[in-house]
Amino acid sequence: HTRIRLLGVDTPETKKPDTPIMYFGPEASAFTKEKTLGKKITVIMDARSHPRDKYGRLLAHIQLDNGKILNEELISNGFAYADTRFPQSFNKKYAQLEKQAMKAKVGLWEKVTVDQMPKWRQNKNK
Repeated sequence: HTRIRLLGVDTPETKKPDTPIMYFGPEASAFTKEKTLGKKITVIMDARSHPRDKYGRLLAHIQLDNGKILNEELISNGFAYADTRFPQSFNKKYAQLEKQAMKAKVGLWEKVTVDQMPKWRQNKNK
């Protein structure tokens, strides 16, 4: 039994202690649960990333039972930000998927404001 941190994505917080629920967090959480709970997934490690983060979570991409990659689905559907701060194989692809989601105003990109974004993203947008 291990916790997994999805590489290249940052979903809005819903359970972080001392942090309010972030804009579009419940929607991102529901989407992820719907795609993964009780379903067969494949954990894909990334040679460009460390295997675990400082909290001991496994760092990975997740392939869903339909063959799609959860990390990409979260970004493409506007449930997550492309997080390119750390090395992994798909940073460029994830950044491009985010640009497409922003342009199409899907998910959180329809109405998110800079102050509703994670701190690291707020700094990037300034």
